[in-house]
Amino acid sequence: CRYCGQKISPRYALVELLTGTLFVLVYIVYGPNIITLYYSLLVSLLVIITFIDLDHYIIPDELIIFGSLGAVIFNILGQGISIKDSLLAGLICGGGMLVLIYLIELIIKKEVMGGGDIKLFGMVGLFLGIKLGLLTILLSVYVGAIYGVATIIYSKIKKKEFNSMIPYGPFISVGALISILYGTNIINWYIGLF
Repeated sequence: CRYCGQKISPRYALVELLTGTLFVLVYIVYGPNIITLYYSLLVSLLVIITFIDLDHYIIPDELIIFGSLGAVIFNILGQGISIKDSLLAGLICGGGMLVLIYLIELIIKKEVMGGGDIKLFGMVGLFLGIKLGLLTILLSVYVGAIYGVATIIYSKIKKKEFNSMIPYGPFISVGALISILYGTNIINWYIGLF
């Protein structure tokens, strides 16, 4: 930095490249209209949340509130999904995960997911609706499982101790990004199997 003399991390360029690439992908899928702006807002929030969660193991409430309000405003104005689908999905994805995680933690007597992750599921539901919101939950489980298995194998090979504390926000974000870009195709493919 020419002002403070500190070395600038290459991560800044990586985050900007990642964000720009995701914006282009959203544009390619949805074209030049309001829905592209709608999903670009969600993509921006997911990128920010991912890197904060990786660094600090938290998802700031301010980002969840901002995103939730943004989704609801877009949807009330008829520029995203229907407001009914949005609110139901927020309740089902966020509330459903809250109940499920509470029951799991009650049984195993250990925290398995933070409150920020549950709120993030709710915000994603507000943006994506019931079908894509539930697909995001499913995809996040698969992405998290693949990462977990790979990490365990890597730890065994390198003879390092496995750290079971993993931020889950990045897995939710990846699941949501896949749902935004390919969710309808995935659902149609799955339905076509029957």
